[in-house]
Amino acid sequence: MTVKNYRHTLKDTWEKRYNKAVEKYPVSRYIYDAVDLLQQFDIPLYRFTVEPTARMLAARNFWQQLWYYWQIRRATNYLISAERILEPRDGQIEVKPKQVEAGEYTLPFTRLILQLAEKHQEIQASLLSFSWNLIKLKRYQDALRCLNKALTFTPDSSSLCFAKGYALGNSGRLEEAITSYDQAVSIKPDKYEAWYNRGNALGNLGRLEEAIASFDQALKIKPDYHEAWYNRGVALGNLGRLQEEIASYDQALKIKPDDYQAWYNRGVVLFNLGRLEEAIASYEQALKIKPDLHEAWNNRGYALFNLGRF
Repeated sequence: MTVKNYRHTLKDTWEKRYNKAVEKYPVSRYIYDAVDLLQQFDIPLYRFTVEPTARMLAARNFWQQLWYYWQIRRATNYLISAERILEPRDGQIEVKPKQVEAGEYTLPFTRLILQLAEKHQEIQASLLSFSWNLIKLKRYQDALRCLNKALTFTPDSSSLCFAKGYALGNSGRLEEAITSYDQAVSIKPDKYEAWYNRGNALGNLGRLEEAIASFDQALKIKPDYHEAWYNRGVALGNLGRLQEEIASYDQALKIKPDDYQAWYNRGVVLFNLGRLEEAIASYEQALKIKPDLHEAWNNRGYALFNLGRF
C-alpha cells in the first residue's frame, strides 16, 4: 500500500460503527458481547455459537431468550453483512463500553457450550481449549464436566486425559488425578508433562519412591526439565537421601541457574550436612537472584553464627 493507491474504506471509526449498529438494532450490544466472550474462551465464531451466546447474555430464562430470538437474528443478519462480525478485525470488538467479565457467566456459558457440542463437531474440537480456560479461572468442576464430555467424543486423547488429571489434582482429588495421568501416558508414553504431574500428585500423597520413579520417567523423555529435577530433589530430601537431593538440585541449576528456590533448598541441605561454607555460598546465590528472600538471609546468618563469624 502506498499513499497513491490507498483508499479509505472503513467510513467511520469502530466506535462510531458500533454506536450506529446499536442505534439501528439495540440488541447488537449483546452480539458484540457474545463475540467478546467467545473469543475469551477460544470458541470459534459461527452463527450457531454467536446467536445463542447473545441470547444467554441478553436474558436469564427461556421465555426472555425466546422474546429476544428474532431481534437477535435480525441484528446478526445486519452485523454479518455490514460489519463482518464473525470475522472481527483488530479493535472492532474492543470499542465496546466494557469487556465481558467471563467469570460472571461461566456456569450458563459452560452449559451452552456442552449443548452445542452435542450438535456440532466444530465445538467438540474446542472443548479442550475451553476446559483449559476454565482451569485458568479455577472453575475445576466446570472444566471436568467439559473434559468428561469431550472424552465421550475422543476417548483416546492423551491431551484430554492430561487436562482432566490437572483439574482433578487442583480439586484435591489426587488418586483420580493419578488415574487420569496413567491413562494419558498409556495413550502417549512420551507425554513428559503427565509423568511430571503424576510425580507431583504421588509426592503430595506421600508416595515418594513412586514420585521419584515418575520424575525419572519424565526426565528420560525431557532431560532438561528443570522442574522435574527440582521436585525430584524435594522428594529425595523427604526420604532423607540428602546427597542425591543436592545432586538433583545441581542438575536443575545447570538448566536454570536463576532458580533461587533450588539454590535456597540446596543451602538448607548443605547446612544439615554440616557443610556450612557451601551452604552460605548457596544462600548467597539465591539472594543474588531474589534479594528479598528473607529465609535465605536468616539461614545465612545462622550458618555464619555456627562458624563463629559474628
